[in-house]
Amino acid sequence: MRKKYRDAWGNVGWIRSNHELVQKAESLVANILPKEGFSDVLSMRGVDTNFPFDIMAKKDGNLCAVEVTLQYEKKFRREILPLIELLNLRVFVCFVKPDFSTYILEEMPMGKHYVSIKGKIRPLLSVPMDN
Repeated sequence: MRKKYRDAWGNVGWIRSNHELVQKAESLVANILPKEGFSDVLSMRGVDTNFPFDIMAKKDGNLCAVEVTLQYEKKFRREILPLIELLNLRVFVCFVKPDFSTYILEEMPMGKHYVSIKGKIRPLLSVPMDN
């Protein structure tokens, strides 16, 4: 099953080393979150580069953490699960296709540390970027 997802999504390897691609993905996601029902969107890049999540926001009155990835799956360190529970965070992963054409937003089930793509694919390139 992983091979199927990797082939469909594209395998970008170790993408963390390409900071420009990561920053572009995070900027695009910050712009689409209000369209997905989020408010008070705050990119953590300018606040703390070691923060465990890329973006903090609110959705339906709940505090949410959003992780942005160009991969087709995301594993969180188990050590952050107590933080998630303590803060009662809803955790979302926004999977951005490496060619920036589409994205999938998935909510991580409480108590889990792993999320993979399976939701509705949405176009991304039509989203305007803030200057």
